[in-house]
Amino acid sequence: LERANIKGTETICLNSQAKYTLPQWPTTDFVWRLNGIENHPMLVYTDQRNEIIVDGSTIGTYTLTADYTNTLLGCKGKASIKIAVINTVEIVNNNLPLRCSGINQTFTNNQNASVQWVISLNNNTVYTSNGTSCTYNFPQGGTYTVVANANGCASPPVSVVVAQTPSQP
Repeated sequence: LERANIKGTETICLNSQAKYTLPQWPTTDFVWRLNGIENHPMLVYTDQRNEIIVDGSTIGTYTLTADYTNTLLGCKGKASIKIAVINTVEIVNNNLPLRCSGINQTFTNNQNASVQWVISLNNNTVYTSNGTSCTYNFPQGGTYTVVANANGCASPPVSVVVAQTPSQP
């Protein structure tokens, strides 16, 4: 009972949440703290004493700690995990959201970071690449979605509406 490991991710994307758990021992009380603060504003309590949700509302590095006591046996212990809340990238798109098919468009991100680019049409991935920017020639009409993934965090999606260019007579 005195050597437990908190289960959960070590990285939370900014403005996301993650759940952390310890085993569900009978008659055990848990006191959760973030950076030593029991009622930290980023802690979200659930109806299960052995779990807590951390709200990734502020970028930084945190230590989540749980002190637990078995009220029947009197055993106790402490567990902790380091958590980093990281910023998500945003796609920089200076072009108009409506364009004709067959025209290249380049996307960059606000951190100039190397990211994985994913372009989808009708929820199907049509193109992926890695780098600080992405250039894609939209071959057909439709509404495309562009997302940049960095360190496990996805950017807010950008929609690109492409009108099919009429074929030449």
